[in-house]
Amino acid sequence: MEQKRKKVAIVELYTWHIERLYDQIKFLSDSDVDFCLITNERNREKTKQFESVIRVIYVKAENIKDIFSVKHLIINQNIDVLILNTASGSKILQLMLLGFPKRIRIVGILHNLRKLTDSLGQKIIGRKIYGYYLLADYLKTSLPKNIKQKVIAYAPSLSNYVSINYNIKKPIGDKWLVIPGTVEYKRRDYEMLIRLASNNQLSQGVKFILLGNINRGEGPLFADKIHQLGLEQHFILFESFVPDNVFNAYMSECDYLFPLIEQGSTAFEDYTKYKVSGTFLLSDIFDKEMLCCDAFKKIDGFNYKAVYYNDDNDLLQKIETPIKKNCSDNLSKRLNYELNRKKYMSLICTK
Repeated sequence: MEQKRKKVAIVELYTWHIERLYDQIKFLSDSDVDFCLITNERNREKTKQFESVIRVIYVKAENIKDIFSVKHLIINQNIDVLILNTASGSKILQLMLLGFPKRIRIVGILHNLRKLTDSLGQKIIGRKIYGYYLLADYLKTSLPKNIKQKVIAYAPSLSNYVSINYNIKKPIGDKWLVIPGTVEYKRRDYEMLIRLASNNQLSQGVKFILLGNINRGEGPLFADKIHQLGLEQHFILFESFVPDNVFNAYMSECDYLFPLIEQGSTAFEDYTKYKVSGTFLLSDIFDKEMLCCDAFKKIDGFNYKAVYYNDDNDLLQKIETPIKKNCSDNLSKRLNYELNRKKYMSLICTK
């Protein structure tokens, strides 16, 4: 007798972590399951690209009444496995508290391991979770010893969904360093950019590309500082949302990605123990080297493409003479698509 195919739903009730859907949809498409995406209607513009590949169901997720409707939708769709693209936060807590039949296995991506010990809400969510996904092996060392859920780490592989239909060409002689996302001082050391841009040893062709809306977050303060110091020639800024095709084009043309995460900062502890920087994942997706401080060398399992520096002078030299690193065996193994697909599916298809 032929075994019934599992019915799987990926759920994203928030308006972030949409980029994490790409690989999951690819993994599920290449596996023997039926699946759909249930997502916040506010994500419609970002997720419409998936509509030709899978069934996308848009829902409201503004209040408890909406969350209750989501629960009934999942049950009425006869879902066997529920994958939470963001397995934390108030909306997911509400959804878990409403309860599901035991026949539905619930798994999801945990984006910040601190929540396992610091968040009562996460502990309540965890009671309903069969297994967590982590986005890097090196995070496993920070798991609480008493964790009861199964935990699988997989590397988001090179995405088949990245398309570039925007014409941008880096001028000959320029060197482009991309810092993705909006300006947030607690996450990155933006003062390093000011020091570098102020150094008269930096060639005119070096551009720091802040690939996010400079008018959000602390961006306006940083932009004012650039203008006050007369450093505009070294920066490319965007004054509104950066569309995917523009984002992808600049990523493809850049020489380096620049995480701006320095040893001794709160961000360094966060991104070496509890969560993965989106810049690390973009390094994989676009096959780009990162410029990382030497302290990252000591992180067991930090197998990303990276060129390491020990101080500003060393960094300046490496910016001026970009180094292309060969792909190591560890990196090749970590990014092996079929290996990661099997890891991902192991939480879904095991009994």
